[in-house]
Amino acid sequence: MEKQFSIGNPPHTKGVVCAFVLFLLAYAVLPLRSELPVIGDLSDVVWKGGHPVYPHYSVTFHPSSQYIAGHYGGLGTYVEWMEIADSTKKVWRFPGTLPQFSKSGKYLGYSYYSFKGEGGYDESGVKILEFKVDTIAKADSIVFWKRWYEISGGDYSPLFVIFPDEKTIAIGTAGGEGKDFGTRINLYNIETGELIRSKKVFKPFSDGTLALIYEMAYIPNNRIIFRVYKSPLRTSPRVEKTMIWDLEKDTIMETWWRFPVAVSFDERFFACAGGSGRTATVYDLTTGQEVGFVPAIKSNMGVEGLALSPEGRYLMFVFSGEGGDPTPNYINIWDVTLGKMVYVIPRRLAGYSCAFSPDGRYLAIGYTIFLLDFEKIKRKIEMASVPQPPQPLVATIIYPNPTHDVVQVKFTLDKSAPTVIKIVDLAGKEVKTIEDKILPEGEYVYTIDLTKVVSGAYYLQINAGTKNFNEQIVVSH
Repeated sequence: MEKQFSIGNPPHTKGVVCAFVLFLLAYAVLPLRSELPVIGDLSDVVWKGGHPVYPHYSVTFHPSSQYIAGHYGGLGTYVEWMEIADSTKKVWRFPGTLPQFSKSGKYLGYSYYSFKGEGGYDESGVKILEFKVDTIAKADSIVFWKRWYEISGGDYSPLFVIFPDEKTIAIGTAGGEGKDFGTRINLYNIETGELIRSKKVFKPFSDGTLALIYEMAYIPNNRIIFRVYKSPLRTSPRVEKTMIWDLEKDTIMETWWRFPVAVSFDERFFACAGGSGRTATVYDLTTGQEVGFVPAIKSNMGVEGLALSPEGRYLMFVFSGEGGDPTPNYINIWDVTLGKMVYVIPRRLAGYSCAFSPDGRYLAIGYTIFLLDFEKIKRKIEMASVPQPPQPLVATIIYPNPTHDVVQVKFTLDKSAPTVIKIVDLAGKEVKTIEDKILPEGEYVYTIDLTKVVSGAYYLQINAGTKNFNEQIVVSH
């Protein structure tokens, strides 16, 4: 079935004009278009594992790159982990959320919230387990355990961060008494459970309500970035702020950086969502300089996840689609060095979370957890980065030359390809962009409104992957 796209009013004149000399002239000013981004397929998948039905809202690799962990939500939330080399995909699973490995992989931490039901009680807290494959599910593997009433927390899964030294854990909390009442971050000794330090990071409101910490991450140079949020009430306003606690200076400052955030495994590069007209921005933490950014995506309704490759060159990001379509989300990979989108995860695999393995061999995405061969993907990207000579795209201008108001073009794609349709003047300067997105294979008809284009001669250009169409049109009002 052909796909119809109407942009403007219906056509009411007929005719086609082709100028071969001007066709060649236009190609002389056009850059060659390679096959970027690469459209992923199932051949890149190594295996799928974990719970087959419920979405995984986080996924993370062990520093050895031999294990992978995630958490999924459904009838309760559960942490699960598995061995990458295990072809049987045996899964270890227990109640919890937000799994996090320590820097060397010695510990696996997670938070939890359990509802006991009528006559029972709710309990939430943070646990850290010694990560030993044979004993992790046993009670004696617990090396740190703080329940919500021990950290003055609320009835939600507390956010936490394990410091790189593997001796300290920071836990976000809200509550307390007297002058201590407020939103706080507590630091504990992992081995002894002793409270080392407590910092009030947000004051209570006049009606006694508190903002909660909903996201938290460690940034090199002894800093914690976190997001506080409170719903609006009749007696107090809605609040949402991203802030940084510098532990060395003991200062709290608000920042325009937005969650989600990501830090490369070598701790040199940092990425965050947002920025003026941006999807995400990447910084070199050793210099403090911006090194690249992903431009705003037209269909982007929000960034749900970020991951940096170990060396910081590739940024993988999860974003919701047009109309806020949440299931599944889109996942793309951006090359910070090239400043280009280089890989698109197949939509059937995309989900809610993403991660690169520290050794750079794999990437993982989570609805069900899919493990992909990143080395294979990089080879595809490198091959596609080499400019390819243009090939003709078979297309037909159905409606007229000269034209008053509209022109209609019909073409067929034999495979999915990043496609740009635009009008340019005789010098190659862009006048109007009609389409700029990845189109699946199929037959297309576009009706293009030219009422606001000044009378004169132009080119209608279609660049689809390495195939190109370039035809002169004449607009006469």
